[in-house]
Amino acid sequence: MVDLEKLGPLTEYYPSLTLLSFSLATALFIFILTTRVMNFNAAKRLNYKLYLWTMLLDMINHFPLQFNLEDNLAGCRAFMILNNWFSLLSISINVSLAYNIHMVFILNKPKKTMTELRTMAIAISGATILALPFTISLLLDKTCTIMIFYHGWQGLLKMMGLIGFSVFILTTYCLIVFLMVARKLLFHKHVDSHNSKLTNKYIRKLILRLCLYPIVPVIAWYPYIIVAVVDTLNLSKYDYIMIAIQGYLTCMIGTLNVFFFLFDPAVPEIYEEVKSRYSNSKRDSTVNLTEFGYKDTEAAGKDDKRHELGVTYDLQKSDDTSNFNIKLV
Repeated sequence: MVDLEKLGPLTEYYPSLTLLSFSLATALFIFILTTRVMNFNAAKRLNYKLYLWTMLLDMINHFPLQFNLEDNLAGCRAFMILNNWFSLLSISINVSLAYNIHMVFILNKPKKTMTELRTMAIAISGATILALPFTISLLLDKTCTIMIFYHGWQGLLKMMGLIGFSVFILTTYCLIVFLMVARKLLFHKHVDSHNSKLTNKYIRKLILRLCLYPIVPVIAWYPYIIVAVVDTLNLSKYDYIMIAIQGYLTCMIGTLNVFFFLFDPAVPEIYEEVKSRYSNSKRDSTVNLTEFGYKDTEAAGKDDKRHELGVTYDLQKSDDTSNFNIKLV
């Protein structure tokens, strides 16, 4: 059983962290929305589009935690139901991203990736179905608390049956996809695109950075399941510390999403596009275009400096001649 007296002092920073996550999620949501409205090329990609909805969910999830809902049964129930549904929806979106990455980078089947509309429809339907058992159980319970404790085997089995197994399966899939991509990049010497061998490290880093997205639910929700087992089995007298850490990770989901977004290849591309839109200066590169299968032989034979080549990716675009749908623009 958790020692609440020891746990209490460890949770005093929850409100400030949730406020930080809410603020960061709001700022990033506005940034992504602005880039989409301004029709930036990088903002047209599927993973970038889905991140808009991910940050919106983070905002909705973190906002109610700014208020004291413990003494309000109706408010507590409403928050727990919506929080559970939005959490499952956020995980489902990350799973959809992992699925698209799986299809493109692992199986080389870009035609089987899901569009933004289809992804959101499946994520909403899946989250609704998975949230039903928890919702019914909470409505039948006469009490409600933001901090969930498991209270023995019955509580553990109840938690795993209502939400734990589904969260575990979804997050495990995200983890497997990330590990498969990391392994593929580690042991493959080059990436093929339109019969051109792109052996530079930038391409490999680009793909790895793109695959950071599915890691967020793993970081946030794996400890949740581990803590449930440790608490129930009384495996450690320091279980209250583990519960506090798990709570901090949950409070920081928005912060983690923002942090991983900074590694998205779209960020430097948007920066370059802003410079090209609002600045007349041009950047040159000494890259030899013949190395990338440049078709204009007359121009390709020249060794002079040429405009810089930008490497981009598109999880939605289908092209049978492209291995990973990486194209040169």
